Amino acid sequence: MKFFICCLFLLISNIITLTNSVKSLNKCGYDTCNLGDATKLNVHLVPHSHDDVGFVKTLDEYYYGSRTDLQHAGVQYILDSIVLALDENPHRRFIYVEMAFLYRWWLQQTDEIRNKVKDFVN
Repeated sequence: MKFFICCLFLLISNIITLTNSVKSLNKCGYDTCNLGDATKLNVHLVPHSHDDVGFVKTLDEYYYGSRTDLQHAGVQYILDSIVLALDENPHRRFIYVEMAFLYRWWLQQTDEIRNKVKDFVN
């Protein structure tokens, strides 16, 4: 059942992403990027995280930050802080790929936080 829910979540996420990417074609991309001064190099630094699911600790240990004797990591806190940082500045961007952690985090969020995250993706 959990596998089915996870697959359904990924399918819905992909549909939302595809739908929103079509809507945002005119808002995002190289042609719409503010390059600033044409005589200067334009560099994009995009923050990201790299949270391997099950690399040294279990998914729960990584997510909740337990077993610090193995590694210091609390993925839920990373995601919480990213939402705060993106909310503070609409020009910020962030890349996240670890859907197992995002799914667990998503289930624990309020509608307000979920709506903020949806707005970030759009």
